[in-house]
This record gives sequence, structure tokens and C-alpha cells, in this order.
Amino acid sequence: MFKFSTFLLLILLFPISKIKSQVITKQVAQSENIQDYIPFNLDLSAPKFTQSPINFTKVLLDDIKNNITLERIAVKVETEYLNNDGQFKQSSNELIWSIYFEAPLANSLNITMKDLKLPKGALMYIFSMNTGKNMVHGPVTTNDIYDGYYATDIFNGQNIGVIVKMNVSQREEFRININSVNQGIPNQQNNRNYGSAGSCNYDVNCSIGSGWEDERDAVARMLIDGSFTCSGSLINNANEDFKPFFLTANHCLDNNPNFNTLVFRFKYESENPRCPGKSTGGEGDWFQLTGSYFRASHAPSDFSLVELKQQVKGIARLSMAGWSRSTTPATSGVSIHHPRGDAKKISDYNTTVQSDDNYTLSNGGNVVGDFHWVVDWNIGVTEGGSSGSPLFDQNHRIIGQLAGGNAGCGSSVQDDGYGRFHNSWTGGGTNATRLSNWLGGSSNPMTTNTVEVPYIDHDLGGSIYYCSGTEVFTLINTPPGRSVSWYVSPSNLFSTSGGHASSGSGNTATIAPANSSSSGFSAIYFTLSKPGFNDVVLSRFFWLGKPKRPITSPVNNSIEDRDLASSFNVSINTCEGVENGACNGVWSASGAISENNPSYVGPSQSYYADYQGLGTWSTYTTNVCGNSPTASGDINVKPPFNPGLQVIDVNNPVRDFVNLSVTSQKKNVSATSKFDLQIIDQNGNIQLSKSYLIGQNHQINVSNLISGMYYLRVANEGQVTTTKIFITK
Repeated sequence: MFKFSTFLLLILLFPISKIKSQVITKQVAQSENIQDYIPFNLDLSAPKFTQSPINFTKVLLDDIKNNITLERIAVKVETEYLNNDGQFKQSSNELIWSIYFEAPLANSLNITMKDLKLPKGALMYIFSMNTGKNMVHGPVTTNDIYDGYYATDIFNGQNIGVIVKMNVSQREEFRININSVNQGIPNQQNNRNYGSAGSCNYDVNCSIGSGWEDERDAVARMLIDGSFTCSGSLINNANEDFKPFFLTANHCLDNNPNFNTLVFRFKYESENPRCPGKSTGGEGDWFQLTGSYFRASHAPSDFSLVELKQQVKGIARLSMAGWSRSTTPATSGVSIHHPRGDAKKISDYNTTVQSDDNYTLSNGGNVVGDFHWVVDWNIGVTEGGSSGSPLFDQNHRIIGQLAGGNAGCGSSVQDDGYGRFHNSWTGGGTNATRLSNWLGGSSNPMTTNTVEVPYIDHDLGGSIYYCSGTEVFTLINTPPGRSVSWYVSPSNLFSTSGGHASSGSGNTATIAPANSSSSGFSAIYFTLSKPGFNDVVLSRFFWLGKPKRPITSPVNNSIEDRDLASSFNVSINTCEGVENGACNGVWSASGAISENNPSYVGPSQSYYADYQGLGTWSTYTTNVCGNSPTASGDINVKPPFNPGLQVIDVNNPVRDFVNLSVTSQKKNVSATSKFDLQIIDQNGNIQLSKSYLIGQNHQINVSNLISGMYYLRVANEGQVTTTKIFITK
């Protein structure tokens, strides 16, 4: 919003399906440990890059000179930080990539990314650790990435970090390019976020907002190119199919920003409403949706319409605002907006709006666009950053979006101009310049009403696992006129007796597993139907029961031959029903084989053939519901085809001395023939190297070696054999 008087003041899934959800940004109290909100270890030793200082005053003056009409919240700084600029650190089978940035003069930081690829099951968190303003955003998964782009919201303070957890085997799949690190306008230039709006504003949850809760839940703050802020609203369409259209002002987006990195912050509201006054106290847990497609815009009525890349149906406490393309002036109503990027505010009017094709500011300046509804405020005002916010009439329908005006705290004239919705409807006569093509459907109605976004409430809470017992799923916010039916899939996993069913009608579904061994990726679907309208389908995905038996190599129930004293690997190729798709097995061995890495939990295990005979390996995976069926296989340990040498009389375990005798199967072995002995630790380091006579008993002193497993390697005339010893002190 262009204000001459104030222009200088400026945060498991399953790989089978893309399961969408909003990504939460959490404010962490200073007394809390930020590590408690990230479910793996932070690597604070990762590289930290200090960003060059910015002359913020010059930037703001240049904005005036260049007639920039948006509320600047930060300065975009193009960068290129790639995989190798961060730090990889391995812990067991877990790989952590980390990078940090700081900008000592900035009030906030935000970043944009391109060419981003998160491997299946990987988790990304963005966080800041600033005195009193710690923040965590995440988890971000591959399901939240569209076309390789991702952008963060504003993080208060002077530092920001990015951390990604993946499996070691996925390192080559991970790609990142942090292509901008954007610095927030510092405090001495005036805050550009919480508490920034003038003290004459009213928080949206003040009493004047009573009855406007549904419209409140449609409005969001936009972050444009990491630098500018505007307001806007989710908007209903004639099909009422919850397609995520978002209405804002054309002048917010007329500089052709990267629509892939637009950030939409929802539910950003003060926890301690001021009526009026500057926002104080907690900011709540808002969430962001990232990325959009351009749909239409028209400068004369100053509108832009985008479509969010992420679906909004299924998200609690969101609404799609209704609209009216009537030419009859509204007699009362409100605007809901984010002045200066602050928490959501509300302003109301109780006099009839005026239609004006030549609306100007009190100082003679022009307001963007030609076709305006002009409103005089009764309570509250708008400010820079309110641009694009919806103007609602007395019937709770959008009739325009904010173009600009005179209103502001302390202003002698309190009116604003909104681009008229009915002019935007026909726009410039093409699909890219009008609303009718996107919002009208086949019926092309004069009005629609605000509808709350439907979502599924369930006993599982935030869990992705359903273990046992009865579960109740309830559809909340059924749109008027739609009937509801539901079913679960696959149906054979669920009971159809005892008051349970695998399908039905109505808003409530009560389900239960068919039996205690039911297991598999499952979903419940609610279908909302209305004659003449497309069905709306909502789904909730979950894993039922314990994991499936892992698929291994060698395969389950196999029998394979291995040479005595040889090592071999068993790997999990595929697993289902484990958190984040991580195929981490719990391994064991019995009989003639042993584990090279006892107690190791991961996707593979190395085994050793200890003695001639039959050995068995086994593994299973686990989730919160329990352990999977075990996969196992037998190993037939046999002597090498032509061992040449045999190691006999090795005492295990060993304390200070190894008793050793070596014989050879070769004929005519000389009484002075020797073998070469090496004792090698698990890291491949030779701890002892010496020669001894074949056919005699030897006592080798190993008292200087620490407890652990070692390899005893014997060689003679090109023939080699190896066995294991275990030293215990």
C-alpha cells in the first residue's frame, strides 16, 4: 500500500504417496532449548557465513527515487551456496548437512532456494538462535518442494541455520542451492514485523472482529522476493472445490517476482489482542505455504490472482472468502490485513462506500488503478503492507482489494481506495486479465459465500501410525449442500463387524483393524458431493500396524555357502511402515557366524564366518506399533577350496596370550618352513607382524592390545587364511 506520509518508515511420512501438510513455524521461548524442537542432533560446528553489511538507508531512499510502492521488509542479496559449502557429518547410518548465516546489522533473515532436492525420508529444518526470538521451521520434506524451489518466511534476529538429515546412502541424491540470503531492515530504520503497525490499529481478535472469524481465516501475509510484504486472501470460486486461489493487489506483483518463492503466512495473530495498541506478547504458531502459479491481473482495478501450489483443503482453521460482483455500494463491513507486515488487524466502516474512477490522495498524489471503492474508516486504519487485503461488505463478501489511500494513525483523512471486484471480474477481457475465467465456473454467479475449509479430525492426532483398537475420523466443516460418504483402503485390512465398517455415509467413520496382524499403508477418504458440482475428496493417510517384513539381499529363507573366515554383507533392499522410509534393521546372528558390528542398527550388517557349520542371520524393522516379522537366512560355512593352511588350537576369548598352531595340507613341508602372522584391528591397522614355524605350538603375547575383536592373518607361499580372536581384559 502506497503511503506518502509513512513511506520512509518501513518453520513418518511415507514414500508411497505425497502427503501434504502445512509447515509450522514455532517460536521457542528463551528459556527453552531449540534442540527439543528438532528430532536429531544440531551440528553447531558447521560453516557460518557472515553476510556483507547493507546500507539500508540508501536502499530506502532508492525506493523513493524509483517510485517503489511496496512496504519493504528486507533487502534481497543474491548468493550461491551449494552442497559443498555446508558440512556433512556422519553418525552411524545418519548423515547431517548443516550451514549457518549471520548478518550483524540486520533485523531479520530469510532465504530462498532453487535446485533443491530432498531425498525420500529426509527432513529439513530452518532455525534461528537469537536472544528472546528463537524460531524453528519444519520439518520440510520432499513433499513440500515444488519444481526445486523453496523459500522461508522471516526469521527475527541476525542468524539463521539450515540443517538436513538423511541416510548416508542418500548423499548423492541431495542437492541444494541457497540463491539468496535476504537481510531485514534493522531496528533503527523501524521494525518491519511484529509490533510495527501503528498504535491506532486493532488486532483481529478484538471484539470488533467478533463474527468475522471465517473471513479472518482466509487472510494471509505475503512475502515477495524475500523483500516486500503485502496482504491478500484465499478466495472461493463458483465450483466451491477449494482450489487455492489467492487474491491480492496487482501493484504487489507487477514487478514480475518469482512466483515459485512467494511465501504465504497464515494464522499470524497476536496472542494478546490490543484494542487498540501495538501487538505484544506471543505471536502464536503460524504456518507458511510456499510457491504459486500466476493466473490473472489487471492494473486498472489493481488485482492479481495466483493459485497456491499447495492444497489448502484438509488444513484446520482456514477459509475461502466469498465475494460479490454487485455494483451496488456496500453500507458497512471490514477489512482484514497485515499493516507493515505485523500480526493480523481489522478495520471497520459503517458508512456507504463510494464508487470513484478518479480517486486521489489528499496531497494530490495518484492511487494505483482507476476503479475504486472508497471507504471511510470508523475503527482502525490501514498502512503499508495492507496492500492487497480484502474489503468485505455487510454480507461478509469481498468487494475489492486495497490499492492505497490516505488512512493511517495520526492522518487527518481516513479513507482508502479498493480496486472494485466487479471491474476485475471482466478485467481486460482475457483469461489472464479477468477473474471470471477462474472464479466463475459454468454458473457465473453474482455472489459466493465464505466457506470454511473442511478437514479430517481423528484420534490419531498428529501421528502417522494406527496400531490397534477403534479409531474415529470426523469430517469438520462440511460445505452447505454437500452430502458426505467415506471409505477406507485397502478395505481388507479393516473390520466389517462389531459396529465397524470399511465404508459408509455421514461425517463420522468408526473403524478398526480386521485382526491383530493387519498391516499396510492405508487411507481414509471422505467424498463431498453436490449435484452439478465436482466432488471434493479429502484423505488422511496412515500406516496400519507393525512394519512389513523387510526384503533383504540375500533373500529371506535363503541358504548360501560361505568360506570359513570370510566376511559377507546382508542388506535391506526394501522396507515398509517405518518412520521416514529409513530401512534400519535390528540385526542378530547365531551358530557358525557372528556380527562384525554388534548392536549396530542400520540398513546392512557385515557378518563373519567363524567356523565350519551352519549359521543364521536375521533382521527386523520397527515402528511405534512394534516389530516387523523377522527376515532371516542360513549360511553354510565350509572350508576354503584349497586352504593350504589350517589354523588350529586358537583360544577364544584371549586375555594376554594367543595359543596358536598352524599346519599345512601341502606334502613335504620342511621342518623349518615358516608362516607369516599378522594381528589386525577392526580399522585395518596391523598391531603385530612376525614369522613362526609351521607345525609347532606358539604362545603369542597380546597383553599390550586393548579389548575388542581382531583378525588373525596367516600366510605361507601365497596361501592365506584368516580367523577372528576376541581379546578381553
